[in-house]
Parts: sequence; structure tokens; C-alpha cells
Amino acid sequence: AGFTKVRVVRCATDLSQGKTMDTPSSDEPDGYACVLIGVGDCKAFHWSAAMHRITDITRGNRRNLNDPSDPGGRIGPFLEGGLPDLRNLCIYYQECSADDAILFVSDGVHDNLEPRSLGLPPGDLCCEFKGLGWDAAVEKNKALADDLREGFMASRLESILFGTVPAGTQVDSAKHVLNPIVVGKAVIDYCVQTTTKSRNYMDTSDQRLPEDYARFPGKMDHTTCVVLHVGLCHRPPEEAPRPPSSPPAQAGTAPSVPLLSLASLGEERGRTGSEPANRSWVSTTPKKGGNQ
Repeated sequence: AGFTKVRVVRCATDLSQGKTMDTPSSDEPDGYACVLIGVGDCKAFHWSAAMHRITDITRGNRRNLNDPSDPGGRIGPFLEGGLPDLRNLCIYYQECSADDAILFVSDGVHDNLEPRSLGLPPGDLCCEFKGLGWDAAVEKNKALADDLREGFMASRLESILFGTVPAGTQVDSAKHVLNPIVVGKAVIDYCVQTTTKSRNYMDTSDQRLPEDYARFPGKMDHTTCVVLHVGLCHRPPEEAPRPPSSPPAQAGTAPSVPLLSLASLGEERGRTGSEPANRSWVSTTPKKGGNQ
């Protein structure tokens, strides 16, 4: 499960008429837009460098809390006749600005941001659910339970990102530009630390890991984080790709492309007791059913 198409485009926006247009100018545009097609349980988050805020671009793509094994959709052959499972196939759009960041994460990351996986009951987040478990909270008020869960995830991710701010930086008033490599490592390190008790238990016990997230928080799964830094990237003319229909670049000029940098860090772990080696990758290992 993942993203089948992702594009970040430069755009000039006329909010009064609700229009967004690609602009061919090499100057810094009015803004950018992240457009992606998603299916399955991977998520995308937008970091606003000016507002210091995380937005879940794929909000609502995975709301079946009663079955953690259900990714919501699969792009490989899964249904009868070899058809894909496209239940939560959706096109997403997010306006962004220069120096913002887009984070793409697998469920091995965002599951470790959820309050349920961290052993926090819904009553700790809302008095309406006092004394209830997550299943009961969903049955009582699913919309509220989903909002609490997704809001908590965004807040927890923000706290991880603020942990990458250099000491002495005044982030309350200044634009906070993320370093993609530092952020990718911080997110993966958070997942490793969150699952420490579970991994230690599996290393020392021959029993199955108990389904007790209060004692053993976190979830070990395919863990991948891809970070895009939004902005213009000026490449030397000889290295910049150019469509065949485009006119030749003028001597001494550097064509611009919307993506500034890309960082991908991942670690694969499963509830098998094995301890695979760390690795860097761009896409996660396919799971059963052909999802990718």
C-alpha cells in the first residue's frame, strides 16, 4: 500500500477566483501544490515552515480502527480476478510554500504516532470517553474518536520535528526550515525508541508478544520515511533534465525544478523476533497481497 503518483508543482494562485495554475517562470513562485494519488495505509504530512504546523494530507485514509491488519486498500492483485483493492483510493491536494516539507511515511511510522499504539486510552484525550477503551469509543462516537486519534498523531509528529531545531533557535517567530536528512533520521529513531520494550521482550522471551500497548508500546512494521523539501533547485545546465519539446537553456542559466531535496531512511522490523540490519531505501518492501 502506498502512493502511486506524487507531484509537487510550482503554481500561481488566485484565491479570489479559486484558481491554481502552473507557472513556467524560473523565479520563486507564489506557492506550490503537492498533488498525490494514494491507496492503502501510507500517509503524507505537510510541514509549514512559517506556521510551524503539521497537516495530515491523507487525513481519513485509514479509519478502520477495529482491524489494524486492514490497510484500507491494495494496489496489487487482491480481489477476485486479480483486481486491486481500491476502497480508499483518493487524490489529495495540499497548498504549500517554499521551504515547507512533505513527509511520506509507512504504517510502521504513523502507527507509532497513534495514542492507541502508545497505550493511551481515549479518556486521557477526551472526558466524553472516560473509562472507555478505543473500541468502545469508536462505537460511541466514531467521528470524535477519529479526530482525536488523527489530531494526536499530528501533535506527536510536530514534537519530533521540533526536536530537530538547533539549540537557541527562536522558532516562535522565525521560519523553521527542516533538514530532510535530520528529520528522516529523527522519525526513524523515534520509532526504534518507542518499540524498545517490545523488542527487548522478544529478544529474551520465547512467548508471543502480549497485546498490551501500555506495557509494550509501539508497533514494529515496515518503517519508511521519505522527506521532500519544497523549493526551487538550481542545477548546472548540463545536469538538468529537459523535456524534448522545451527550448534549449540559455548559456549561463540554470533551469529550475520544483523539488529541492529528497531524503529516505528506513528500517524494517517485524513481530518475528528477528533483527534485520538497518538500510537506506526509497520504497518499502512489498507485503503480502502485492501491496507496495
